[in-house]
Amino acid sequence: MSIKYGLSRKLMAVTGTAVTVALMGFLGVTAWRNAERVRADVIELAIKEASSASGQVGIQLTEAVSAGTAMTAGISGLIETGTARRAEIVSMTRATALRYPNLYGAWMCETVDRRLNRALPGTEAVNDKGLFTPYWTKNAAGTPEFSTFAFDGTEQWYQAPVASGKSLVTEPYLTTRGDLVTSITAPVMLDGRVVGVGGVDIKLDMLPGMLGALRPFGSGRVMLLSQAGKWLAPPAEGLEMKPYEGAEVGDVRAALSDGQWRVLTVGPEGGLRLIYPFSAPGMNTTWAVVMDIPAQVIAQPVYRQLTEVTAGGVLLLVVVLITIYAATKLLIDRPLTRSVRTIENLIERRYETVIADKERKDEIGAIAQALEIFRDKARQAERLAEEQEVRQRHQMSRAETIRSHSQLFDSKVSTLTDTVLNLVGDLDAASSTLKGGAEATSLRSASVAAASEQTSANVGAVASAAEELLASVGEIGRQIDLSTQIAASAVAQAAEARTKS
Repeated sequence: MSIKYGLSRKLMAVTGTAVTVALMGFLGVTAWRNAERVRADVIELAIKEASSASGQVGIQLTEAVSAGTAMTAGISGLIETGTARRAEIVSMTRATALRYPNLYGAWMCETVDRRLNRALPGTEAVNDKGLFTPYWTKNAAGTPEFSTFAFDGTEQWYQAPVASGKSLVTEPYLTTRGDLVTSITAPVMLDGRVVGVGGVDIKLDMLPGMLGALRPFGSGRVMLLSQAGKWLAPPAEGLEMKPYEGAEVGDVRAALSDGQWRVLTVGPEGGLRLIYPFSAPGMNTTWAVVMDIPAQVIAQPVYRQLTEVTAGGVLLLVVVLITIYAATKLLIDRPLTRSVRTIENLIERRYETVIADKERKDEIGAIAQALEIFRDKARQAERLAEEQEVRQRHQMSRAETIRSHSQLFDSKVSTLTDTVLNLVGDLDAASSTLKGGAEATSLRSASVAAASEQTSANVGAVASAAEELLASVGEIGRQIDLSTQIAASAVAQAAEARTKS
């Protein structure tokens, strides 16, 4: 019975293990697919959030770009009239700086080769090199302050619009007052030629606060990088205009270079960081919104779905195991129990046992049919064994009879042989006596001859005695021959008896 129970347990264990492994594999694949789907959904939502954030930054920059291009366009138009004066251009730059609250300042400069000198003669608002460089800035109180500035023509803000004839948002920088500023520069045109560069400076101090107020996914954060990969809205104070650092710096530079967003895995908990490059009209440069996506934003939906799937899988596993158990008991355990009991009955030689499940077409039916054949063969073998035992007992009885007869015959032969030997001894003694008598007779022949006459009367008697003696000797010879034949016959019968036994 232990064999049957062991087989049932092994079958249950193997089947349960197989189902559990399959279920775990299914759960693993499902969890992975859910994680990928959730990750894709979160990234899609993050891209929308980053686009919105970049739009807010773009609005600030677009306003500044509009202010700068409008100012340079007005200056260009004024110069083209041929009646422009330097004081008028200085007034325009001052009016632009005051009109827009977010502007740090407004300015203009002529080209280093003084192409504007003929159209704007004079020495008003020139720097140490004699170049026209009016510059209006606002102090902390918002009051405009006038100054001029020095440059040598190698600066980005100067070279880019001169070379391309287009506006440009320059790489941000820190002023002497510690303000984070970027410049929007645009060319000043005269007769289709660039004769100067004008622009506005916009303070970026509001960007960290504006982007920091954004909390995507509840606990995420939004930051900002410049074209050079420097922090404009950093993750921590004191990192303004510091370069981006970390293992993923190569991906950040690639995103700023090709303008394609990147998703980076940062942090030990598997959080994501979206690098979302963008550009506003007139910027002609690329900045990047950096958005941190907390790990739990992805993990929580995955865990929730995994919990639901796991609960369903466990329930399914329980149902499957119960089904397997019931099927095993019904289809395997009970038939095997009957088969084991049948085998035990056959071992105990109860051949009248009825074999069950012979009509089944599966392995259990094959076992039952084999047991029936075994029962019939065993019953036949036992009957043959009984018949063999009867024959053996008969042969043993016959052998015992032959043995007793042989012993009796041997005893009779021995007795007869002893009798013959005794007769032979007696004959030998009689012969010796006759020989002695003959010698005595020979010795006495002389006296017999002398007394022949006397003995002649006795000759007849002696002759009769001699004839009787000769007859006795012949009878003894016949007895010896008969004994010899009887002994030979006894030996032959004994040999035949041994052969039959």
